[in-house]
Parts: sequence; C-alpha cells; structure tokens
Amino acid sequence: MTHQEILEKAISKAIAGGWQPSTVDLEEDGWWKWDGMHLCAAADDDSQRNGWHYAVIFNHQFAKALWGEPKLKDSTDENLGWQHHLQMMVIADDAIEYLGKNL
Repeated sequence: MTHQEILEKAISKAIAGGWQPSTVDLEEDGWWKWDGMHLCAAADDDSQRNGWHYAVIFNHQFAKALWGEPKLKDSTDENLGWQHHLQMMVIADDAIEYLGKNL
C-alpha cells in the first residue's frame, strides 16, 4: 500500500470513529487536499516529514478516533489504545508504514 492509500484509509477510519478534520489540518502546506473521500495530489513524497500529514496522524483527537481507548482485559497490540500507537509511531522508522500496519 502506498503512503497515500494508507493515509486515505486511516483518515476514513478516523472520520468513521468521530474525528472531524478541519481544512487547516488537511491543507496547511498545499501538498494534499482532502475532498471528503480522497487525498488529492502526490502523497508518496516522504520528504515533507513536517507536512500536514504528520500533524494529523500525531494529533490526539485523530488517534483517539482511529484506535480508541485501551481495552484492559486484552493486552494484544490491537487493544492497547491510541496512546500506545502514538508512542510506537513516534519511534518507528516510517510512521506512515506503522500506521498502515496498525489500521
């Protein structure tokens, strides 16, 4: 899956989970635009590490909508909750790749 596909899937899932993106969140650097269904423009250029996509995927409200709160009865990675996944993305070599593997 390309970075664009991962981001589209993650954004769609977070929106379904209650996250409401703002135009500012998604169009800050003018590289990508969200039309409500898709990211528009090239999203495979990882040179923009400080671009809006990193501001979005590391946003607490986005992460909460995407992964939810931890489920304490089950300690598998899928049920550790949003804070765990944010910490893992921060230390991952490729945060978007981590995101794609943990949708």
